[in-house]
Amino acid sequence: MDSTDSYSSLIPKDEEPDLGAWAVMARALETFEPTVRIAIIGKYTGLQDSYLSVLKSLKHASIAVEHKLEVEWVEATHLEEEAKDNTKEYEEAWA
Repeated sequence: MDSTDSYSSLIPKDEEPDLGAWAVMARALETFEPTVRIAIIGKYTGLQDSYLSVLKSLKHASIAVEHKLEVEWVEATHLEEEAKDNTKEYEEAWA
């Protein structure tokens, strides 16, 4: 017996899983008010997978308090004095 055989008996084959609760939660996520805006500042904001655990934690917290989550990604290097040469990036990072 391989490991998948032991799991196949958990859900009877003649029953469809009841996903009603998941559907209700998914619809509720779209209607949450108000919105909470969080800025994530980092060196690798272009690679959002680098911050996946932080992003998931924020998402779970926003669901718990029934707020819509809006994440602003800010590249840390755009906040530095040297970034003033590129005025647009510098000003957007500080906005």
